[in-house]
Amino acid sequence: MQFDVLNHIVLVLLLVTGILVVFAKLGLPSVLGYLTAGILAGPDALGILSSREEMETLSDIGIILMMFMIGLDFSWSRLRRNLKMVIGIGSLCTAAITAITMLAFMKMGDLSASASFLIGGAVAMSSTAVVSKQLMDQREFYDSHGKIAFGITLFQDFAAIVFLSLIPVLTHSENTQDMIRDLAATFGTVFAVLVGIYLGGRRMERALMRFIGSLKSNEIFVLTTLLTIMGAAWVSSLFNLPSMIGVFLAGMIIGETEFRHKVEDDMRPFHDIMIGIFFIVMGLTLKLPLIIPHFPLIMGLLTGIVLIKLILTTLIVSIYDRNFGNGLRVGLVLSNCDEFSLILVILGIKEKIIDPVFGNILLITFILSLMFSTLLILYNKSMTFFFLSLLGIDKKLTVPVDEMDDLKDLSNHIILCGFGETGKNIRKILNMTGIPIVAIDTDPQNVENAAALGCRALYGDATNLKTLKSANTGNARALFITFDNYAHTMKMLHKIRSEYPLLPIIVRVHQVSHIEDLLMLGATAVFSDGLGISLSMRQEIMRALKIPEGLLQDEEEIIRESFKT
Repeated sequence: MQFDVLNHIVLVLLLVTGILVVFAKLGLPSVLGYLTAGILAGPDALGILSSREEMETLSDIGIILMMFMIGLDFSWSRLRRNLKMVIGIGSLCTAAITAITMLAFMKMGDLSASASFLIGGAVAMSSTAVVSKQLMDQREFYDSHGKIAFGITLFQDFAAIVFLSLIPVLTHSENTQDMIRDLAATFGTVFAVLVGIYLGGRRMERALMRFIGSLKSNEIFVLTTLLTIMGAAWVSSLFNLPSMIGVFLAGMIIGETEFRHKVEDDMRPFHDIMIGIFFIVMGLTLKLPLIIPHFPLIMGLLTGIVLIKLILTTLIVSIYDRNFGNGLRVGLVLSNCDEFSLILVILGIKEKIIDPVFGNILLITFILSLMFSTLLILYNKSMTFFFLSLLGIDKKLTVPVDEMDDLKDLSNHIILCGFGETGKNIRKILNMTGIPIVAIDTDPQNVENAAALGCRALYGDATNLKTLKSANTGNARALFITFDNYAHTMKMLHKIRSEYPLLPIIVRVHQVSHIEDLLMLGATAVFSDGLGISLSMRQEIMRALKIPEGLLQDEEEIIRESFKT
Protein backbone atom coordinates (compact mmCIF):
# COMPACT_ATOMS: atom_id res chain seq x y z
CA MET A 1 0.00 0.00 0.00
CA GLN A 2 2.78 2.43 1.00
CA PHE A 3 4.70 1.52 -2.17
CA ASP A 4 1.63 2.25 -4.32
CA VAL A 5 1.22 5.70 -2.75
CA LEU A 6 4.91 6.55 -3.27
CA ASN A 7 4.71 5.16 -6.80
CA HIS A 8 1.81 7.49 -7.62
CA ILE A 9 3.53 10.50 -6.03
CA VAL A 10 6.79 9.93 -7.91
CA LEU A 11 5.04 9.35 -11.24
CA VAL A 12 2.85 12.46 -10.88
CA LEU A 13 5.83 14.64 -9.88
CA LEU A 14 7.86 13.27 -12.80
CA LEU A 15 4.99 13.95 -15.21
CA VAL A 16 4.31 17.48 -13.89
CA THR A 17 7.99 18.46 -13.89
CA GLY A 18 8.55 17.19 -17.43
CA ILE A 19 5.48 18.98 -18.77
CA LEU A 20 6.32 22.25 -17.00
CA VAL A 21 9.84 22.17 -18.47
CA VAL A 22 8.41 21.74 -21.98
CA PHE A 23 5.83 24.50 -21.43
CA ALA A 24 8.50 26.85 -20.04
CA LYS A 25 10.63 26.27 -23.15
CA LEU A 26 7.60 27.06 -25.33
CA GLY A 27 6.78 30.18 -23.29
CA LEU A 28 3.36 28.83 -22.25
CA PRO A 29 1.78 29.53 -18.82
CA SER A 30 2.47 26.98 -16.07
CA VAL A 31 -1.28 26.77 -15.41
CA LEU A 32 -1.71 25.02 -18.76
CA GLY A 33 1.10 22.65 -17.80
CA TYR A 34 -0.68 21.63 -14.61
CA LEU A 35 -3.94 21.15 -16.52
CA THR A 36 -2.19 19.00 -19.11
CA ALA A 37 -0.56 16.93 -16.35
CA GLY A 38 -3.94 16.36 -14.73
CA ILE A 39 -5.49 15.29 -18.03
CA LEU A 40 -2.64 12.85 -18.77
CA ALA A 41 -2.57 11.47 -15.21
CA GLY A 42 -6.32 10.84 -15.20
CA PRO A 43 -8.21 7.60 -15.78
CA ASP A 44 -8.89 8.46 -19.44
CA ALA A 45 -5.16 8.69 -20.29
CA LEU A 46 -2.24 7.18 -18.34
CA GLY A 47 -4.38 6.19 -15.36
CA ILE A 48 -1.83 7.19 -12.72
CA LEU A 49 -4.60 8.72 -10.60
CA SER A 50 -7.83 6.80 -10.84
CA SER A 51 -9.85 9.06 -8.54
CA ARG A 52 -9.71 12.82 -8.28
CA GLU A 53 -11.15 12.60 -4.73
CA GLU A 54 -7.62 11.66 -3.63
CA MET A 55 -6.52 15.28 -4.19
CA GLU A 56 -9.78 17.22 -4.02
CA THR A 57 -9.35 18.49 -0.44
CA LEU A 58 -5.92 19.90 -1.29
CA SER A 59 -7.36 21.56 -4.38
CA ASP A 60 -10.03 23.28 -2.26
CA ILE A 61 -7.25 24.69 -0.07
CA GLY A 62 -5.54 25.79 -3.28
CA ILE A 63 -8.62 27.78 -4.33
CA ILE A 64 -8.75 29.44 -0.90
CA LEU A 65 -5.09 30.46 -1.08
CA MET A 66 -5.53 31.71 -4.63
CA MET A 67 -8.45 33.92 -3.57
CA PHE A 68 -6.36 35.26 -0.68
CA MET A 69 -3.48 36.18 -3.00
CA ILE A 70 -5.89 37.85 -5.46
CA GLY A 71 -7.33 39.86 -2.57
CA LEU A 72 -3.81 40.73 -1.44
CA ASP A 73 -3.02 42.12 -4.91
CA PHE A 74 -6.31 44.06 -5.08
CA SER A 75 -5.53 47.73 -4.52
CA TRP A 76 -8.10 50.33 -3.49
CA SER A 77 -5.70 53.09 -4.49
CA ARG A 78 -5.49 51.70 -8.05
CA LEU A 79 -9.27 51.32 -8.02
CA ARG A 80 -9.73 54.97 -7.08
CA ARG A 81 -7.24 56.14 -9.73
CA ASN A 82 -9.08 54.16 -12.40
CA LEU A 83 -12.59 54.66 -11.00
CA LYS A 84 -14.15 55.89 -14.25
CA MET A 85 -12.80 52.95 -16.25
CA VAL A 86 -13.42 50.37 -13.51
CA ILE A 87 -16.99 51.33 -12.66
CA GLY A 88 -18.01 52.69 -16.05
CA ILE A 89 -16.48 50.52 -18.77
CA GLY A 90 -15.84 47.54 -16.47
CA SER A 91 -19.45 47.25 -15.36
CA LEU A 92 -20.82 47.79 -18.88
CA CYS A 93 -18.54 45.16 -20.45
CA THR A 94 -19.19 42.59 -17.71
CA ALA A 95 -22.96 43.13 -17.70
CA ALA A 96 -23.25 43.11 -21.50
CA ILE A 97 -21.19 39.95 -21.98
CA THR A 98 -23.01 38.17 -19.14
CA ALA A 99 -26.46 39.13 -20.49
CA ILE A 100 -25.78 38.27 -24.15
CA THR A 101 -24.10 34.98 -23.27
CA MET A 102 -26.92 34.08 -20.89
CA LEU A 103 -29.58 34.73 -23.55
CA ALA A 104 -27.60 32.80 -26.17
CA PHE A 105 -27.32 29.69 -23.99
CA MET A 106 -30.96 29.87 -22.92
CA LYS A 107 -32.10 30.02 -26.55
CA MET A 108 -29.62 27.68 -28.24
CA GLY A 109 -28.59 25.38 -25.42
CA ASP A 110 -31.99 24.92 -23.77
CA LEU A 111 -30.37 25.52 -20.38
CA SER A 112 -31.99 26.82 -17.21
CA ALA A 113 -31.80 30.49 -16.30
CA SER A 114 -29.50 29.70 -13.36
CA ALA A 115 -27.06 27.69 -15.46
CA SER A 116 -27.07 30.25 -18.27
CA PHE A 117 -26.49 33.13 -15.82
CA LEU A 118 -23.53 31.37 -14.21
CA ILE A 119 -22.03 30.48 -17.60
CA GLY A 120 -22.51 34.08 -18.74
CA GLY A 121 -20.61 35.31 -15.69
CA ALA A 122 -17.83 32.78 -16.32
CA VAL A 123 -17.48 33.90 -19.94
CA ALA A 124 -17.32 37.58 -18.90
CA MET A 125 -14.20 37.07 -16.76
CA SER A 126 -10.67 37.96 -17.97
CA SER A 127 -7.47 37.35 -16.03
CA THR A 128 -5.99 40.43 -14.30
CA ALA A 129 -2.73 38.58 -13.59
CA VAL A 130 -2.22 37.35 -17.16
CA VAL A 131 -3.25 40.64 -18.80
CA SER A 132 -1.25 42.97 -16.54
CA LYS A 133 1.93 40.85 -16.56
CA GLN A 134 2.01 40.32 -20.31
CA LEU A 135 1.22 43.96 -21.07
CA MET A 136 4.02 44.98 -18.68
CA ASP A 137 6.43 42.63 -20.43
CA GLN A 138 5.40 44.12 -23.80
CA ARG A 139 5.70 47.68 -22.42
CA GLU A 140 2.04 48.34 -23.21
CA PHE A 141 0.67 48.53 -19.66
CA TYR A 142 0.82 52.32 -19.55
CA ASP A 143 -0.54 52.74 -23.07
CA SER A 144 -4.15 53.86 -23.41
CA HIS A 145 -5.44 50.37 -24.28
CA GLY A 146 -3.38 48.85 -21.44
CA LYS A 147 -4.85 51.17 -18.82
CA ILE A 148 -8.40 50.53 -20.04
CA ALA A 149 -7.91 46.75 -20.14
CA PHE A 150 -6.48 46.76 -16.62
CA GLY A 151 -9.37 48.88 -15.33
CA ILE A 152 -11.90 46.41 -16.76
CA THR A 153 -10.15 43.38 -15.23
CA LEU A 154 -10.13 45.12 -11.84
CA PHE A 155 -13.92 45.32 -11.95
CA GLN A 156 -14.15 41.71 -13.11
CA ASP A 157 -12.12 40.55 -10.10
CA PHE A 158 -14.74 42.10 -7.85
CA ALA A 159 -17.60 40.81 -10.04
CA ALA A 160 -16.23 37.25 -9.72
CA ILE A 161 -16.71 37.49 -5.94
CA VAL A 162 -20.33 38.51 -6.50
CA PHE A 163 -20.92 35.55 -8.82
CA LEU A 164 -19.38 33.19 -6.26
CA SER A 165 -21.63 34.55 -3.51
CA LEU A 166 -24.74 33.97 -5.66
CA ILE A 167 -24.10 30.29 -6.37
CA PRO A 168 -26.20 29.10 -3.38
CA VAL A 169 -29.12 31.15 -4.74
CA LEU A 170 -28.76 29.71 -8.24
CA THR A 171 -28.85 26.19 -6.80
CA HIS A 172 -32.43 26.64 -5.54
CA SER A 173 -33.89 28.88 -8.26
CA GLU A 174 -36.23 27.00 -10.60
CA ASN A 175 -37.18 29.75 -13.06
CA THR A 176 -36.13 33.21 -14.20
CA GLN A 177 -38.53 35.14 -11.92
CA ASP A 178 -37.47 33.19 -8.85
CA MET A 179 -33.83 33.69 -9.76
CA ILE A 180 -34.17 37.48 -10.14
CA ARG A 181 -36.08 37.79 -6.85
CA ASP A 182 -33.61 35.60 -4.94
CA LEU A 183 -30.61 37.35 -6.48
CA ALA A 184 -31.90 40.77 -5.39
CA ALA A 185 -32.54 39.58 -1.82
CA THR A 186 -29.22 37.79 -1.53
CA PHE A 187 -27.22 40.63 -3.01
CA GLY A 188 -28.32 42.99 -0.23
CA THR A 189 -27.37 40.45 2.44
CA VAL A 190 -24.02 39.75 0.82
CA PHE A 191 -23.23 43.46 0.52
CA ALA A 192 -24.01 44.08 4.19
CA VAL A 193 -21.90 41.12 5.32
CA LEU A 194 -18.97 42.14 3.10
CA VAL A 195 -19.00 45.73 4.32
CA GLY A 196 -19.26 44.54 7.93
CA ILE A 197 -16.34 42.11 7.61
CA TYR A 198 -14.22 44.68 5.78
CA LEU A 199 -14.82 47.60 8.13
CA GLY A 200 -14.59 45.45 11.25
CA GLY A 201 -11.56 43.52 10.11
CA ARG A 202 -9.37 46.43 8.99
CA ARG A 203 -8.49 47.78 12.43
CA MET A 204 -8.37 44.39 14.14
CA GLU A 205 -6.11 42.80 11.52
CA ARG A 206 -3.64 45.69 11.43
CA ALA A 207 -3.33 45.65 15.24
CA LEU A 208 -2.92 41.85 15.26
CA MET A 209 -0.24 41.87 12.55
CA ARG A 210 1.68 44.65 14.32
CA PHE A 211 1.66 42.67 17.57
CA ILE A 212 2.78 39.47 15.86
CA GLY A 213 5.43 41.37 13.90
CA SER A 214 6.84 42.79 17.15
CA LEU A 215 7.56 39.23 18.35
CA LYS A 216 10.17 38.85 15.57
CA SER A 217 9.16 35.21 14.98
CA ASN A 218 8.69 34.17 11.37
CA GLU A 219 6.97 30.92 12.40
CA ILE A 220 4.32 32.73 14.45
CA PHE A 221 3.84 35.25 11.63
CA VAL A 222 3.21 32.49 9.06
CA LEU A 223 0.86 30.60 11.40
CA THR A 224 -1.08 33.79 12.16
CA THR A 225 -1.47 34.47 8.45
CA LEU A 226 -2.76 30.93 7.85
CA LEU A 227 -5.13 31.35 10.83
CA THR A 228 -6.41 34.61 9.32
CA ILE A 229 -7.06 32.92 5.97
CA MET A 230 -8.88 29.90 7.39
CA GLY A 231 -10.68 32.06 9.97
CA ALA A 232 -12.02 34.30 7.22
CA ALA A 233 -13.25 31.22 5.34
CA TRP A 234 -14.99 30.01 8.50
CA VAL A 235 -16.69 33.38 9.12
CA SER A 236 -18.03 33.42 5.57
CA SER A 237 -19.47 29.93 5.98
CA LEU A 238 -21.33 31.08 9.12
CA PHE A 239 -23.36 33.42 6.87
CA ASN A 240 -23.92 30.65 4.28
CA LEU A 241 -21.55 32.38 1.87
CA PRO A 242 -18.77 30.66 -0.08
CA SER A 243 -15.58 30.55 2.00
CA MET A 244 -13.65 32.18 -0.85
CA ILE A 245 -15.42 35.51 -0.28
CA GLY A 246 -14.16 35.94 3.27
CA VAL A 247 -10.68 34.88 2.20
CA PHE A 248 -10.66 37.46 -0.61
CA LEU A 249 -11.64 40.16 1.89
CA ALA A 250 -8.92 39.05 4.30
CA GLY A 251 -6.41 39.45 1.47
CA MET A 252 -7.75 42.93 0.68
CA ILE A 253 -7.50 43.99 4.33
CA ILE A 254 -3.90 42.78 4.76
CA GLY A 255 -3.02 44.21 1.34
CA GLU A 256 -3.64 47.72 2.71
CA THR A 257 -1.21 47.26 5.59
CA GLU A 258 2.56 47.57 5.70
CA PHE A 259 2.76 43.77 6.05
CA ARG A 260 1.51 43.05 2.55
CA HIS A 261 4.86 42.14 0.98
CA LYS A 262 5.97 40.05 3.97
CA VAL A 263 2.71 38.07 3.86
CA GLU A 264 3.00 37.65 0.10
CA ASP A 265 6.55 36.28 0.39
CA ASP A 266 5.55 33.84 3.15
CA MET A 267 2.38 32.57 1.45
CA ARG A 268 3.77 32.29 -2.08
CA PRO A 269 5.24 28.77 -1.67
CA PHE A 270 1.98 27.43 -0.17
CA HIS A 271 -0.02 29.22 -2.85
CA ASP A 272 2.03 27.93 -5.78
CA ILE A 273 1.96 24.31 -4.64
CA MET A 274 -1.75 24.26 -3.82
CA ILE A 275 -2.69 26.06 -7.02
CA GLY A 276 -0.70 23.51 -8.96
CA ILE A 277 -2.67 20.74 -7.24
CA PHE A 278 -5.93 22.57 -7.97
CA PHE A 279 -5.26 22.73 -11.69
CA ILE A 280 -4.08 19.10 -11.74
CA VAL A 281 -7.42 18.11 -10.19
CA MET A 282 -9.15 20.29 -12.75
CA GLY A 283 -7.36 18.36 -15.47
CA LEU A 284 -8.50 15.12 -13.83
CA THR A 285 -12.07 16.41 -14.01
CA LEU A 286 -11.97 16.70 -17.80
CA LYS A 287 -13.32 13.76 -19.77
CA LEU A 288 -11.06 13.20 -22.77
CA PRO A 289 -13.56 10.90 -24.55
CA LEU A 290 -15.85 13.95 -24.86
CA ILE A 291 -13.44 15.85 -27.10
CA ILE A 292 -13.70 13.83 -30.32
CA PRO A 293 -17.52 13.42 -30.52
CA HIS A 294 -18.09 17.02 -29.37
CA PHE A 295 -15.19 18.62 -31.25
CA PRO A 296 -17.43 20.73 -33.56
CA LEU A 297 -19.40 21.97 -30.52
CA ILE A 298 -16.20 22.86 -28.65
CA MET A 299 -14.82 24.80 -31.63
CA GLY A 300 -18.17 26.53 -32.09
CA LEU A 301 -18.31 27.53 -28.41
CA LEU A 302 -14.72 28.78 -28.51
CA THR A 303 -15.37 30.88 -31.61
CA GLY A 304 -18.64 32.23 -30.22
CA ILE A 305 -17.13 33.17 -26.86
CA VAL A 306 -14.16 34.97 -28.42
CA LEU A 307 -16.43 36.83 -30.87
CA ILE A 308 -18.95 37.88 -28.20
CA LYS A 309 -16.23 39.24 -25.93
CA LEU A 310 -14.30 40.83 -28.78
CA ILE A 311 -17.30 42.56 -30.39
CA LEU A 312 -18.97 43.81 -27.18
CA THR A 313 -15.74 45.00 -25.55
CA THR A 314 -14.59 46.72 -28.76
CA LEU A 315 -17.91 48.55 -29.16
CA ILE A 316 -18.13 49.72 -25.55
CA VAL A 317 -14.49 50.86 -25.36
CA SER A 318 -14.67 52.53 -28.80
CA ILE A 319 -17.71 54.57 -27.72
CA TYR A 320 -16.01 55.54 -24.44
CA ASP A 321 -12.59 56.27 -25.95
CA ARG A 322 -13.86 57.54 -29.33
CA ASN A 323 -11.18 55.42 -30.95
CA PHE A 324 -12.07 52.23 -32.81
CA GLY A 325 -8.48 51.01 -33.09
CA ASN A 326 -7.93 51.39 -29.37
CA GLY A 327 -11.21 49.62 -28.65
CA LEU A 328 -10.20 46.74 -30.91
CA ARG A 329 -6.91 46.32 -29.07
CA VAL A 330 -8.70 46.16 -25.72
CA GLY A 331 -11.16 43.66 -27.20
CA LEU A 332 -8.34 41.39 -28.36
CA VAL A 333 -6.55 41.62 -25.01
CA LEU A 334 -9.70 40.72 -23.05
CA SER A 335 -11.22 38.10 -25.37
CA ASN A 336 -9.91 35.23 -23.22
CA CYS A 337 -11.40 33.52 -20.17
CA ASP A 338 -9.52 33.03 -16.90
CA GLU A 339 -9.15 30.92 -13.76
CA PHE A 340 -12.36 32.39 -12.33
CA SER A 341 -14.19 31.06 -15.38
CA LEU A 342 -12.97 27.57 -14.58
CA ILE A 343 -13.81 27.87 -10.88
CA LEU A 344 -17.37 29.10 -11.55
CA VAL A 345 -18.08 26.21 -13.92
CA ILE A 346 -16.58 23.60 -11.58
CA LEU A 347 -18.64 24.93 -8.66
CA GLY A 348 -21.68 24.94 -10.95
CA ILE A 349 -21.10 21.25 -11.69
CA LYS A 350 -20.59 20.44 -7.99
CA GLU A 351 -23.82 22.22 -7.02
CA LYS A 352 -25.70 20.51 -9.90
CA ILE A 353 -26.48 23.84 -11.56
CA ILE A 354 -24.65 22.84 -14.76
CA ASP A 355 -24.94 19.40 -16.37
CA PRO A 356 -21.62 17.51 -15.83
CA VAL A 357 -21.21 16.56 -19.50
CA PHE A 358 -21.85 20.06 -20.79
CA GLY A 359 -19.76 21.48 -17.93
CA ASN A 360 -16.78 19.41 -19.04
CA ILE A 361 -17.25 20.65 -22.60
CA LEU A 362 -17.20 24.22 -21.26
CA LEU A 363 -14.04 23.53 -19.24
CA ILE A 364 -12.28 22.22 -22.34
CA THR A 365 -13.40 25.32 -24.23
CA PHE A 366 -12.16 27.67 -21.50
CA ILE A 367 -8.80 25.89 -21.35
CA LEU A 368 -8.40 26.31 -25.11
CA SER A 369 -9.26 29.98 -24.62
CA LEU A 370 -6.48 30.27 -22.04
CA MET A 371 -4.04 28.68 -24.48
CA PHE A 372 -4.84 31.21 -27.20
CA SER A 373 -5.01 34.22 -24.86
CA THR A 374 -1.26 34.84 -24.75
CA LEU A 375 -1.13 34.96 -28.55
CA LEU A 376 -4.02 37.42 -28.77
CA ILE A 377 -2.36 39.72 -26.23
CA LEU A 378 1.08 39.35 -27.80
CA TYR A 379 -0.08 40.24 -31.32
CA ASN A 380 -2.91 42.66 -30.42
CA LYS A 381 -1.22 45.58 -32.19
CA SER A 382 -0.39 43.79 -35.46
CA MET A 383 -3.83 42.12 -35.53
CA THR A 384 -5.48 45.52 -35.03
CA PHE A 385 -3.50 47.02 -37.91
CA PHE A 386 -4.47 44.03 -40.08
CA PHE A 387 -8.19 44.42 -39.34
CA LEU A 388 -8.06 48.18 -39.86
CA SER A 389 -6.35 47.74 -43.22
CA LEU A 390 -9.11 45.32 -44.28
CA LEU A 391 -11.67 47.96 -43.35
CA GLY A 392 -9.72 50.67 -45.14
CA ILE A 393 -9.20 52.73 -41.99
CA ASP A 394 -6.01 54.73 -41.52
CA LYS A 395 -4.26 53.12 -38.56
CA LYS A 396 -2.41 56.34 -37.73
CA LEU A 397 -5.72 58.01 -36.99
CA THR A 398 -7.07 55.21 -34.85
CA VAL A 399 -4.25 53.70 -32.82
CA PRO A 400 -2.72 56.28 -30.46
CA VAL A 401 1.00 56.29 -29.88
CA ASP A 402 1.00 56.34 -26.09
CA GLU A 403 3.81 53.97 -25.29
CA MET A 404 6.60 54.50 -22.77
CA ASP A 405 9.50 56.51 -24.13
CA ASP A 406 12.16 54.39 -25.75
CA LEU A 407 15.24 54.12 -23.55
CA LYS A 408 17.71 53.04 -26.20
CA ASP A 409 19.12 56.57 -26.63
CA LEU A 410 19.22 57.32 -22.90
CA SER A 411 22.68 57.79 -21.34
CA ASN A 412 24.29 59.03 -18.11
CA HIS A 413 21.20 57.96 -16.21
CA ILE A 414 20.73 56.30 -12.83
CA ILE A 415 19.13 52.84 -12.60
CA LEU A 416 17.23 51.99 -9.42
CA CYS A 417 16.72 48.24 -8.95
CA GLY A 418 13.79 48.42 -6.55
CA PHE A 419 11.58 51.44 -5.87
CA GLY A 420 10.70 51.00 -2.21
CA GLU A 421 11.49 53.57 0.48
CA THR A 422 15.22 53.62 -0.30
CA GLY A 423 14.53 54.03 -4.01
CA LYS A 424 12.22 56.95 -3.26
CA ASN A 425 14.90 58.58 -1.09
CA ILE A 426 17.48 58.28 -3.88
CA ARG A 427 14.99 59.95 -6.23
CA LYS A 428 14.62 62.76 -3.69
CA ILE A 429 18.40 63.18 -3.55
CA LEU A 430 18.62 63.41 -7.34
CA ASN A 431 15.48 65.48 -7.74
CA MET A 432 17.29 68.78 -8.24
CA THR A 433 20.07 67.48 -10.49
CA GLY A 434 18.00 66.70 -13.57
CA ILE A 435 19.72 63.31 -13.95
CA PRO A 436 17.31 60.84 -15.59
CA ILE A 437 16.22 57.91 -13.40
CA VAL A 438 15.08 54.48 -14.58
CA ALA A 439 13.32 52.37 -11.92
CA ILE A 440 13.07 48.58 -12.28
CA ASP A 441 10.75 46.61 -10.00
CA THR A 442 8.68 43.42 -10.03
CA ASP A 443 5.93 45.03 -7.96
CA PRO A 444 3.39 46.76 -10.27
CA GLN A 445 2.48 49.19 -7.46
CA ASN A 446 6.11 50.32 -7.13
CA VAL A 447 6.31 50.68 -10.91
CA GLU A 448 3.22 52.91 -10.86
CA ASN A 449 4.69 54.98 -7.99
CA ALA A 450 7.94 55.47 -9.89
CA ALA A 451 6.13 56.57 -13.05
CA ALA A 452 3.93 58.95 -11.05
CA LEU A 453 7.06 60.57 -9.57
CA GLY A 454 8.54 61.22 -13.01
CA CYS A 455 10.91 58.25 -13.34
CA ARG A 456 11.16 56.00 -16.37
CA ALA A 457 9.63 52.83 -14.93
CA LEU A 458 10.12 49.24 -16.06
CA TYR A 459 8.28 46.21 -14.74
CA GLY A 460 10.69 43.28 -14.64
CA ASP A 461 13.36 41.31 -12.80
CA ALA A 462 16.70 43.14 -12.69
CA THR A 463 18.53 39.80 -12.67
CA ASN A 464 17.21 39.30 -16.19
CA LEU A 465 19.78 40.61 -18.67
CA LYS A 466 17.02 41.44 -21.16
CA THR A 467 15.45 43.79 -18.61
CA LEU A 468 18.81 45.44 -17.93
CA LYS A 469 19.41 45.94 -21.64
CA SER A 470 15.93 47.51 -21.94
CA ALA A 471 17.10 50.08 -19.38
CA ASN A 472 20.23 50.72 -21.50
CA THR A 473 22.43 49.76 -18.55
CA GLY A 474 25.57 49.87 -20.69
CA ASN A 475 25.29 53.67 -20.92
CA ALA A 476 24.15 54.23 -17.33
CA ARG A 477 26.01 56.49 -14.92
CA ALA A 478 25.45 54.22 -11.90
CA LEU A 479 23.13 51.47 -10.65
CA PHE A 480 21.57 51.06 -7.20
CA ILE A 481 20.33 47.76 -5.72
CA THR A 482 17.81 48.48 -2.96
CA PHE A 483 15.89 45.22 -2.50
CA ASP A 484 15.23 43.68 0.93
CA ASN A 485 16.04 40.07 0.04
CA TYR A 486 19.77 39.48 0.62
CA ALA A 487 19.96 36.29 -1.50
CA HIS A 488 18.24 38.10 -4.36
CA THR A 489 20.65 41.03 -3.95
CA MET A 490 23.68 38.68 -4.14
CA LYS A 491 22.35 37.01 -7.27
CA MET A 492 21.57 40.37 -8.87
CA LEU A 493 24.97 41.85 -8.05
CA HIS A 494 26.81 38.82 -9.46
CA LYS A 495 24.90 38.94 -12.76
CA ILE A 496 25.14 42.70 -13.21
CA ARG A 497 28.85 42.84 -12.36
CA SER A 498 29.59 39.95 -14.75
CA GLU A 499 27.82 41.72 -17.61
CA TYR A 500 28.88 45.30 -16.78
CA PRO A 501 32.37 45.20 -15.16
CA LEU A 502 32.94 48.99 -15.18
CA LEU A 503 29.50 50.13 -14.00
CA PRO A 504 29.42 51.76 -10.51
CA ILE A 505 27.07 49.62 -8.38
CA ILE A 506 25.83 50.86 -4.99
CA VAL A 507 24.04 48.32 -2.76
CA ARG A 508 21.78 48.62 0.27
CA VAL A 509 21.75 45.82 2.91
CA HIS A 510 20.09 45.19 6.27
CA GLN A 511 23.05 43.69 8.15
CA VAL A 512 26.55 45.16 8.46
CA SER A 513 27.99 41.62 8.35
CA HIS A 514 26.99 41.35 4.69
CA ILE A 515 28.97 44.38 3.54
CA GLU A 516 32.31 42.60 3.08
CA ASP A 517 30.77 39.78 1.00
CA LEU A 518 29.06 42.25 -1.31
CA LEU A 519 32.23 44.28 -1.79
CA MET A 520 34.08 41.08 -2.70
CA LEU A 521 31.36 40.33 -5.29
CA GLY A 522 32.07 43.65 -6.97
CA ALA A 523 29.89 46.29 -5.30
CA THR A 524 31.34 49.80 -5.61
CA ALA A 525 29.85 50.82 -2.26
CA VAL A 526 27.56 49.16 0.30
CA PHE A 527 25.34 50.79 2.93
CA SER A 528 23.42 49.25 5.83
CA ASP A 529 19.91 50.22 6.91
CA GLY A 530 19.00 53.34 8.85
CA LEU A 531 19.47 57.06 8.48
CA GLY A 532 23.08 56.62 7.49
CA ILE A 533 22.15 54.77 4.31
CA SER A 534 20.55 57.81 2.73
CA LEU A 535 23.00 60.40 4.03
CA SER A 536 26.04 58.29 3.19
CA MET A 537 24.51 57.45 -0.14
CA ARG A 538 24.08 61.17 -0.78
CA GLN A 539 27.82 61.61 -0.33
CA GLU A 540 28.58 58.61 -2.55
CA ILE A 541 26.28 59.95 -5.25
CA MET A 542 28.09 63.28 -5.13
CA ARG A 543 31.46 61.56 -5.55
CA ALA A 544 30.38 59.05 -8.21
CA LEU A 545 28.34 61.48 -10.27
CA LYS A 546 30.49 64.58 -9.63
CA ILE A 547 27.55 66.60 -8.36
CA PRO A 548 28.31 69.94 -6.68
CA GLU A 549 27.78 69.78 -2.92
CA GLY A 550 25.60 72.88 -2.81
CA LEU A 551 23.11 71.39 -5.21
CA LEU A 552 22.29 68.57 -2.81
CA GLN A 553 22.59 70.42 0.52
CA ASP A 554 18.85 70.98 0.86
CA GLU A 555 18.12 67.34 0.14
CA GLU A 556 19.78 66.18 3.38
CA GLU A 557 17.02 67.75 5.46
CA ILE A 558 14.41 66.07 3.24
CA ILE A 559 16.00 62.68 3.91
CA ARG A 560 16.10 63.28 7.66
CA GLU A 561 12.44 64.28 7.69
CA SER A 562 11.44 61.21 5.64
CA PHE A 563 12.98 58.94 8.31
CA LYS A 564 11.22 60.78 11.12
CA THR A 565 7.85 60.02 9.53
